[in-house]
Amino acid sequence: MTFLRPAAFPGGRVLAGWWKQLAPWRPRSLWVGSINLERVETLCGVRFGEPLAPLDGVLLKNLSPTQVTDNATLIRRLGVEVPLLTRLLGRLEKKGIVTQTAGAWRLTETGAEVQKQNVLPGQRFERHSFWFVCDSQESSRAAYVFPANAGALQPVESSRLHGGSFEALQKCFKQDEEWKLARQFPLHVTSIAEGDGHNSGNEQAAWEKIVVVHPHRVQAALITYVRESGQPGIAAFSYQEHGWALSSVPVFDVAAAWNDVFPGLPLDPEESTIAETWRKWLTQRGLAGPALDHYRLERRDGRLGVVTGETASEVLGGPRGDLARGEAWLVLHEGALSRVMPLEAQPPANSQTPSSRPLD
Repeated sequence: MTFLRPAAFPGGRVLAGWWKQLAPWRPRSLWVGSINLERVETLCGVRFGEPLAPLDGVLLKNLSPTQVTDNATLIRRLGVEVPLLTRLLGRLEKKGIVTQTAGAWRLTETGAEVQKQNVLPGQRFERHSFWFVCDSQESSRAAYVFPANAGALQPVESSRLHGGSFEALQKCFKQDEEWKLARQFPLHVTSIAEGDGHNSGNEQAAWEKIVVVHPHRVQAALITYVRESGQPGIAAFSYQEHGWALSSVPVFDVAAAWNDVFPGLPLDPEESTIAETWRKWLTQRGLAGPALDHYRLERRDGRLGVVTGETASEVLGGPRGDLARGEAWLVLHEGALSRVMPLEAQPPANSQTPSSRPLD
């Protein structure tokens, strides 16, 4: 699934406004363009709890996770016949609530929790939708995201599906609870009711197990930042080309490293790429030949391009130019998603450090 770069691209004034709006997030980088997503709709096993039946509750109160109780004792305490007791214990044993040892019974760990909560665990089958970001470089990897505003995601027609979303969904179920909590994956969804013989114990018809994949797209300003927990984060804010209004609420906000979501797109552009874009930026402003070498660019804090030279702002547009107004940006990685970096007129740094180095 491939989407072209948006027909219109925000100008420097718009980007500067977005950058100021996103300042509370303390963004480390900014990307603009189209994000490809797929919504995978499938039948799932869903965990739920139901109140414990009165007789089951009385039976569990007479069992312990550390001691065994024989049938004769249970019959005497509950005042029931053998067939009914056998049926009750057999049903609870199938659910993993009780276990039998040498003709006597005790609670399992699950049974002890059921006894405490007075809730019997169960499972039903429902259709659910799961969203995945698809790598723009057509790799087979897809990353799960939980959309906070699914209405901003636009359905599109595509003759080619990504192919990795369903496989990624299967891997999500195998992740531990910590990962699921961090990525907002629903904990109550425990399995996929596949139509190839898996989960054959359920009574769902084959057509109900059909997996449907819907391609979507969103035009967004995408930022990387550091979450309060110290984890890397990626947040996408939708925008409309008409008016260039940026949503104040992210479409999705995922606790993940950049490579986990966009493995085919490098987060940090190569210095040669920045230098080439910088020379093009100067050329567009009428500089050519030796004049190009008079101005240099430095990277600071891994995200800010800084024009060196004390009189640079006066020459490059003057005091009313976009550079002087803080509205000058470099556009890198032109494609479906483009990395953009702000430019700022400052005198050169006194010393060169790993976070402040000139680009040739």
